[in-house]
Amino acid sequence: MQRRWLDFLSSALDSGIVLVENDGTPAMATRRALDLLAYGTFDEFCEGWPALRDVLRQRFGGELGDLARGERRRIELPQADATRERELQIFRVDEDECAGYFVLVRDFEHIRELEENLVLASQARRVASSYSTLAHDLKTPLNAIVIVLDLLHTRMEQKVDGADLGFELDQVRVLKEEVDKLSAKLRHVQATLSVSQEPWGEVDVGETLEEVAGLVSTQASRREIEIEVKRPETPLVIEGHADQVRRVVVNLAQNAIDALADGGRIEMRASRDGERVIFEVEDDGPGIADSALDRIWEPDYTSKSDGSGLGLHMVRSIVESYGGEVSVESRAGEGTVFGVHWRGTGRGLRTT
Repeated sequence: MQRRWLDFLSSALDSGIVLVENDGTPAMATRRALDLLAYGTFDEFCEGWPALRDVLRQRFGGELGDLARGERRRIELPQADATRERELQIFRVDEDECAGYFVLVRDFEHIRELEENLVLASQARRVASSYSTLAHDLKTPLNAIVIVLDLLHTRMEQKVDGADLGFELDQVRVLKEEVDKLSAKLRHVQATLSVSQEPWGEVDVGETLEEVAGLVSTQASRREIEIEVKRPETPLVIEGHADQVRRVVVNLAQNAIDALADGGRIEMRASRDGERVIFEVEDDGPGIADSALDRIWEPDYTSKSDGSGLGLHMVRSIVESYGGEVSVESRAGEGTVFGVHWRGTGRGLRTT
């Protein structure tokens, strides 16, 4: 029983554990330790232990007792395909019924990768903070530009002194459209980088679908679009920030509405697949061309004349930040299905 618990702990921590008797004889090695040290069985490890101990002596200059201070030491081990670096920590155990040494073995390359990821994450946070601040600072002058353009457009429409200002009006309209696009992109940057104001908690996907269907119902009715929500009787609960989950569904619903220029039908549904919750938005519109399927997630790609190309990019960014996935299936003339697959482990999903 104790051995199984040690193996479980060793695997969970991704660290090998070796117990050595007071006289230097190996007493036990977990499965992870054998893998990291390139031994198939404990008997093979015992046979190779004298050579490994010699490596420690030559590399660090001392017996186990000299190294048993918990300091981290690195060694290189030849393996079948290449030389691998391992990190070892040796601790002295001096108890009445247990005297000897406790050795922790880790994959140094994995440790180095984790450290590099931490550095990159720290840099990404600084960049995100800078972009968020920049977006906030640019909003004020952009708002002022929009106000001035609206005022200028109004004055020009009055045709001062009877002048024909048609060309100038068109140019003002173009300028305002470009400023509106830039404002939309800044809102996207802020929404993507900002910390949610709502607390982390449980979100009922079915209720969110119903809520969003209600929010877009007026716009859908004007376009003669029917919206149907299908949800199971048992709640499908995920963990996250409710406003971000809602933002994902709103963007998918809006994308479906935009695809149905001549009316049609949208189905929003939620289901469970093992440990995952899946919610989908399907429309019976013209579909997406195969050549465009790989590009729809790009932040500047849009097939609409007045689109910003940010909605689907935001959807993917939010879902992947929770460890989930977004899928799309589309056939020309038959419609499109966007699916969100919320991961069932870690900080993702919990089903009830």
